Amino acid sequence: MPISAEIPGELFTKLTHVGKNDMMLEADENLEIVAAAVATRIPPLINPPNIMPTPETLFESRWLGLYRIGRWDFVRRPNSDACVGVLAITPAQEIILVEQFRIPMQRHVIEVPAGLVGDEPEHAGESLAETAGRELLEETGYRAGSMLPLISSPTSAGMSSEFTHLFHATGLVREHPGGGVAGEKIIVHHVPLSQLREWLSAQEAAGKLVDFKIHAALWLAGIVT
Repeated sequence: MPISAEIPGELFTKLTHVGKNDMMLEADENLEIVAAAVATRIPPLINPPNIMPTPETLFESRWLGLYRIGRWDFVRRPNSDACVGVLAITPAQEIILVEQFRIPMQRHVIEVPAGLVGDEPEHAGESLAETAGRELLEETGYRAGSMLPLISSPTSAGMSSEFTHLFHATGLVREHPGGGVAGEKIIVHHVPLSQLREWLSAQEAAGKLVDFKIHAALWLAGIVT
C-alpha cells in the first residue's frame, strides 16, 4: 500500500500541495509529515526519527553542499530538498521513459520523467503535483489530466536529506515532442508494457543504466509487467 494512503487527511494535503518556497531547505517539515505516517507502522518501543540539528557547512557551491552533523557527512542541495518522478502510461499501454547522459555516472541512464522542486525561482509556489506535471510536459511533451501521489521517500537516506515524491500521471495528451528545456538532451522512449522487461534488459546490455524508480513506481501503481 502506498504510504500516502496512510497519511492523515490534513497531512496528506500538506504534503501534496505545499508550495516550492515552503519546500526549499525545509526537509525538516517533510520529515515530520512522513514520520507521522511511518510511525503507525513501526513497533511502539521504537521512536520516530528525530529532526536534524543545524548542520556544520563543510563546502557549498551554487548547486550542492557538503555538511556534517556529529561524525556524519552528507550532501544537500542549497536550493532544494525534494524531487519528483512521474510514472506515465499512454492509452496504448506504453510506459513513457526518458534517457539522458548523467555526468556523475558517466553513462546514459533510462529513467522516469523527473525533476527538482524549488530549484528555479520562476516556478515558486508550485505544488509537488504541479512540479511533476511541468517536468512531464517539458521532458516528454505530455500533459497529464491528473497526478496521483504514490509515495514520498528518502532518496538516499545515508547520503542526502532529499526526498523523492513519485506520482502516477493519468489522462495524458501529447502537446509536443519533448526533449527538455534549453541545455537538456533528453530522448523520449515509448515502451509497450508487455515488452518492458526485455527492452530494459537490452538497454543494460548496451551499456546503459536503469533507474530503480521505474520498477518502484510500477509496483506502487499496482502494474505488473
